[in-house]
Amino acid sequence: VITFGATSCVVDSIEVDMNISHTWKSDITMTLTSPDNVAVILHNESGGSGDNIIGNYPNTLTVDGPGTLADFAGNTVQGDWVLDVVDGYSGDNGTLNSWGLTIVCQ
Repeated sequence: VITFGATSCVVDSIEVDMNISHTWKSDITMTLTSPDNVAVILHNESGGSGDNIIGNYPNTLTVDGPGTLADFAGNTVQGDWVLDVVDGYSGDNGTLNSWGLTIVCQ
């Protein structure tokens, strides 16, 4: 969870920095939910047997959907931004090393 305090900012655009170590990235489903309860699936079990999810949505990583980062436009910034990462398969492990948000206000 990343929490933004009191602000009158309304989202114009958003970027998500991601650093996940995992030996089979197609095990992972990753959803970002805004304080306005808009949810976008950033990673939806794609990538086959490739390792790790490291980069920036949308600059070096592609949002799988459903949804796009543009869905957050017009949302309020204030409140909890929740990243939910699920490994849907057993047998290997992963680590959410870090993540971050860059939000440009309208």
